[in-house]
Amino acid sequence: VDGISGVGICGRAIGYIQIRFCEAELFFTSDRIASEVGGICGYLDLQSFKPGLEGCSAVVDIVSQARLSHAGGMCGIIYGPTTQSSTITRSSARGKIDGRALEDVGGFVGYNGGTVSDCYAQVDIVGDAMYNVGGFIGRNWGMPSSSYCAGEVQFNSPYPADWYSVAEFCGMPAGYFEACYWDIQKCDLNSEPPAGLTGLTTEQM
Repeated sequence: VDGISGVGICGRAIGYIQIRFCEAELFFTSDRIASEVGGICGYLDLQSFKPGLEGCSAVVDIVSQARLSHAGGMCGIIYGPTTQSSTITRSSARGKIDGRALEDVGGFVGYNGGTVSDCYAQVDIVGDAMYNVGGFIGRNWGMPSSSYCAGEVQFNSPYPADWYSVAEFCGMPAGYFEACYWDIQKCDLNSEPPAGLTGLTTEQM
């Protein structure tokens, strides 16, 4: 695929829908600006209190030679109710994301505006320039819980990672976190995580 917005099993999924027990392999490359890229959904906007995405897994190989925004191993962007039920639950993502300029990019979801529970990501992220990038979530305005990541975020800059909102679990950690973890032996950027985020050794994980 070359230069497209809305990439995944569902490019864009909006409304009263459920995606359950899907498996995806995504191989994406672009030499132009790309956005809303995910193994299952590029853009997921739910209007139901039932889990919108459940029991899914994705393996991704995402490469961008230009600006890449709102990208994740599972979904690029998610929106949904932040009470009663999870937007995404019991799902996982593995693989790698490699881009020249990354913004709102995470190992699981790039931009989270919903709830994520009981999920994990093992996605390595590499970029020449980064802003709002994390091993699990790039930018968070939602409610992740009981989730973890064990991928590496390679931030190549002489300046502190937190200047650019780059971190082990979540780059821009607004919202609320509960019982979320990352592997500090896989990724340690010396960030100061908010309450609800904890770094553990590989053995502890």
